[in-house]
Amino acid sequence: MSDLLQVAARPGVLEFLRALESTNDFIPHDKYRVQTEDAGIDASVTDALVDEGLLHKAGAGLYFSNKGRAVTLLLMAIKGEVGFTAIPEALNELFPTARPYELIEGQITEYFIQMLENRPEFSRLCICSPWIRLDEDSKSRVREAVRNSRSTCGDVRIEVVTCPERGYRNRSTFRSTMEFLAELGADFVVHKNLHAKLYICEPGANGRFHYAIFGSENLTGAGWVELGVRVEGDRYMMGRLTQFFEAVYAASELPKKEDA
Repeated sequence: MSDLLQVAARPGVLEFLRALESTNDFIPHDKYRVQTEDAGIDASVTDALVDEGLLHKAGAGLYFSNKGRAVTLLLMAIKGEVGFTAIPEALNELFPTARPYELIEGQITEYFIQMLENRPEFSRLCICSPWIRLDEDSKSRVREAVRNSRSTCGDVRIEVVTCPERGYRNRSTFRSTMEFLAELGADFVVHKNLHAKLYICEPGANGRFHYAIFGSENLTGAGWVELGVRVEGDRYMMGRLTQFFEAVYAASELPKKEDA
């Protein structure tokens, strides 16, 4: 801890960390070079921040870790820039194991898409939904999140279980959705008795966010009164949910001609 305090107390470190606070976790090389110059710190300081776990090295830049965000928050509180009363809620967001479950009261599809956008570091995306219907804006947002994740994590596996085409009220919706999933490189299967709704994101090599969302809403954003739960940080529950998805996936079938 003393080493961390010594690093955090160096001139320019708080200014540098404060600048990173507004980033979306990943900082490209060219961007953080500008920020280190603006803060007046050199490579030895950033190396020390990496050694203390506030930053993580990646091929094209650095990741601003949750530990880094927590230290920044505490330093800003000490400086009087934020109130200490804001710290517990902020730490809950940074370290979900302190609050592994979150109730989602409606708009589960929108919630899931926002999670993909805000945390584009997944290596596997599992979707289990009897009906899938995304409008063009939602498709664009999912497409961009997958693209961003592939740029940082490499290959991203996408596995989807849904109802056969005959189970859809509108078969053109099924076909357009399957075309979209194929465009993303997704593997999809169908299950005639499917009723469960489950969405899982597995982290990439850097060990980022691992969470699942399940509840009453299909991936349609239809606007019904819905209820769901996000699980994050509970390894036992995440393991059970993943096992459930994989069992349903294994019991499903490849789309037949009318489903392709």
